[in-house]
Amino acid sequence: MTDENFDLSKFDTLEEDSERGADCEILHPVTEEKLDMVITLVGSESKTFKKASRAAQQKHVKKGKRRITIDEMEEDGIVILARCTMGWRGVVIEGKQIECNFENAKMLYTRFPFIKKQVDVFVGDLENFTKS
Repeated sequence: MTDENFDLSKFDTLEEDSERGADCEILHPVTEEKLDMVITLVGSESKTFKKASRAAQQKHVKKGKRRITIDEMEEDGIVILARCTMGWRGVVIEGKQIECNFENAKMLYTRFPFIKKQVDVFVGDLENFTKS
């Protein structure tokens, strides 16, 4: 395919497709076997992601901060991912099904970094949110 034949309109729905969300199957942190856990997320091109990202940046601007600590950056990342979490199934902690909400998503991504890492990679991979 030559450059002159490539039609950029194929990307017009990127934001819409990202906002629709997709299922991320969580893998065991060592064996990489599928766990019976699925988290539904919006993508990094979605309005939800962009709004959460801007809010995190604005928080620091309002405080007049020129430098952000690593801890603040990590916390911002967790908050953004929690805002991008639409739902889940199979999230069980200490024998109890955990309800999907913003606070529980923050807790999940903080307490289980391997889940946060998988979700973070998934949200940023546009292939997960584009139509074939």
